[in-house]
Amino acid sequence: MDQETILRDEAESQLLREASKRRFLYRDVEELIENRFLTHSLVIEGTPITLRTLLPADYRRFRARVAHLQTERDVLRWSIAISVWMVDGYEVDPDDANSSYHIYKEWAQDLPDALVDVLAALVLGLQNRMSRAIRLTEAFCYEQYSRGLWRMLGPPSLDNANSVLRLWGAYNTSEDQDHAGELEWSRTRVIVGSMSNKAAKHITTELKKGEDRNRERKQRVIEEAVNWVIQGDEAERPPVIIVVGGKSVEVPKIHSAQTTADLEAEMNRVFAGEEDWHDYLVNQYQKGIKDQVLQKREERQRIIEEAQRRADEAEDQGHAPLVGYTRDQLDQLRSDMAKPKTTASLPASATSNHMFDRYINPTLRPGVLTPGLRVEDAGVNEIKAFGKPAMKEEGVGPTPTLQEKIAQRQPKLHEP
Repeated sequence: MDQETILRDEAESQLLREASKRRFLYRDVEELIENRFLTHSLVIEGTPITLRTLLPADYRRFRARVAHLQTERDVLRWSIAISVWMVDGYEVDPDDANSSYHIYKEWAQDLPDALVDVLAALVLGLQNRMSRAIRLTEAFCYEQYSRGLWRMLGPPSLDNANSVLRLWGAYNTSEDQDHAGELEWSRTRVIVGSMSNKAAKHITTELKKGEDRNRERKQRVIEEAVNWVIQGDEAERPPVIIVVGGKSVEVPKIHSAQTTADLEAEMNRVFAGEEDWHDYLVNQYQKGIKDQVLQKREERQRIIEEAQRRADEAEDQGHAPLVGYTRDQLDQLRSDMAKPKTTASLPASATSNHMFDRYINPTLRPGVLTPGLRVEDAGVNEIKAFGKPAMKEEGVGPTPTLQEKIAQRQPKLHEP
């Protein structure tokens, strides 16, 4: 077994461990799949009562029964009556159309207002759990234990089934069809491979790309679902704003481009000149380096000019100017100065100056990558491709592209 296989097996084992740790998040989803509805039990004056979430048929009957009611309390009493599943161990059949009618007439319509408010809050809590489970159903379908549950239970009956069960059944039915399609593609690949090895490799490569994209999308959905459980909706999260240099800057969530659409959106922001928090930090860091280097250059130039001025003044006053000595003369004057030293300290490096003048000092503009793997200034066509106007500066125009140069050519015919 090679090292790549070992690393891949370890990565898959780690993903399975992580999936097992987050399974508790889907507890309500699994209960809705296996038991049709969610339940909550309580005791009222010594009598145990169990409430449940509503089924699609219950919603239709509930809307019809409260359409003529005028007060909110009566509507809440009907919602309590239709949500009762068990009373002191006696089951109220969910499929009986008139069971909630008897609960309402014999019990719910005479409940005190305070008890109605408490029970209505419990009913609302069950519906919130139902909504949360629906939000997590897609992520649950992408987990390994979801397919295992499908193999054990088989295709469920969707008659009067809740939304979670319907979504789960639709997804797994589609997965079964996709699996059958993959088997057909495997047979096609074998047949094509017997005639053309290159064509078989092309089919294998394209299928592998599709599988990788599908796997990445599923993993992204799972991560977003977990983040939603922990942090809530992204639109409801308050933005983090800090003040840097007297300017309020919003610090966005760290997010890297993972799809082609993300890369295109990021390139659009670059061509539009928009700056996020990361761009602001990089620009400030580069500005600090640029100011520091330019300040040192100015100080060095000022020292040179001052030394030249003093030398000129000394020469005007008749003092001997500075002269240079050869190596032999230095040996006669001071033999220790001509000896090579083990270390040397240079005040400035040609390489560092070249890098600074090329990458730090000039104003950087968005560029494009040519077929020859060279980065050039973005031309008009490249910027229009992203739906942005061409950027213009004083004295600097966009570099014409190869197609523009060809279009502007004016060929001349020479007579023999």
